[in-house]
Amino acid sequence: MRAANGGRGVDGAAHYLAIGAAEGRDPGPKFSSSDCALVSGGALASAADDYLRAGCDLGRMGLPDIPGDLPQGAASVLFFGHQAKAEIFGAERSLLDMLDRAISAGLTPSAVLPQMMNDAYLAALKARCHRVYIRPYGWIYGGVSAAPQTIQVLADLIRQTGARAVHQNTAVLDAPMLAARVAGVPAILPLRELPADDPALCLDLGMTAGEWRARLLDLSGSFVANSQATAAWLDTDAARVTIVPNRVDVALFDLPFAPVGPPRVALIGSLSARKGVDDMAALARAAQAEGLNAQFQLIGPASPDLAALGTLPANLRHIGYVASPVAAMQQADIVLSLSQFAESFGRTVLEAMAAGRPVICYDRGTPPDLIGRDGTAGCVTACNPVAVLAALRPLVQDAAALQIASIAARTRARILQSDALRAGAAVYAQDLPRS
Repeated sequence: MRAANGGRGVDGAAHYLAIGAAEGRDPGPKFSSSDCALVSGGALASAADDYLRAGCDLGRMGLPDIPGDLPQGAASVLFFGHQAKAEIFGAERSLLDMLDRAISAGLTPSAVLPQMMNDAYLAALKARCHRVYIRPYGWIYGGVSAAPQTIQVLADLIRQTGARAVHQNTAVLDAPMLAARVAGVPAILPLRELPADDPALCLDLGMTAGEWRARLLDLSGSFVANSQATAAWLDTDAARVTIVPNRVDVALFDLPFAPVGPPRVALIGSLSARKGVDDMAALARAAQAEGLNAQFQLIGPASPDLAALGTLPANLRHIGYVASPVAAMQQADIVLSLSQFAESFGRTVLEAMAAGRPVICYDRGTPPDLIGRDGTAGCVTACNPVAVLAALRPLVQDAAALQIASIAARTRARILQSDALRAGAAVYAQDLPRS
């Protein structure tokens, strides 16, 4: 076991017992702190003690398996996610979308997560799965493969379930694909990152974009790209790549659009600097200085980058984390996408449009393709708060213009949703039993 600081002079077991367990970390691939706490009803910090005191009867090797709502079927497939923490975001919702598509195709999906700290997300997974398995594994880092014991635990699970294929819901993992290779089943990677335009993520993962691409091409037999941009970055044989845009919760299309008072302008997500929280604060200050009558909203969990902003201007409020896209959009009239990197898709952008919320986005990544460049459903701007303020001004000052943009946004979202449904219809055909 390696300590959180890389093992520099710190005993791994002592670190886990003193700090790591309470943070939901795991001591190794055969014990899940979060899952044992979930089953026992105890606290994360005491999960190991509770497990040992119960005579190790909480589950096999400290890895309880959770029954889902779907009966066992002939076409079993495993879907691996990268995290299930207290707050969930676009990638976690994309996993739910993948499970829905698999069920529609006639498959029996089960999900595998490295931890489980969100009861609502677990319930959503159970509704779409035969079983939910918790098996600790980490993210990809540099040229270092996942630990052999981790790969073996996952390969054993693949064999145990009789899975016909492994779908890994993000490129930040390698253990599921390595385990699929050991177990002798195909590995399919739904790709939702743009490494060439995200140097911060590459730095976090210890690889250049080129090194990351080479590793993915070696590990996965085929890819499901969430946009043309991600497919272009892979730059591989077209037969290996299917483009399937993300879908959104259909309930968003029924959400009323009826602004009352000053329009609420929202930034929704992780509220990090890379997601544009600094630019949002600068935008709110500029709007306040000129007297623009708008209320700016930060919808997402507290973060170090948000705290670093200090006192927020009077027209900018931090709402906090909101669990569902519908609940988030109920607190917004206009939505902003201010990411400091190129988003491979921009799920929040499409969610906003489906809810009839016009969007203003920076001119990078896929969000401009979702909004369109004709200015009807929102606006694509230069990547700075001054440009956003110029685009925001007419929507805030003209209620009729805001209503027209709302209708256009929802209309465009319906078209995009239909396109995504068609594109995803045949993705899982290769996983079905041959007749």
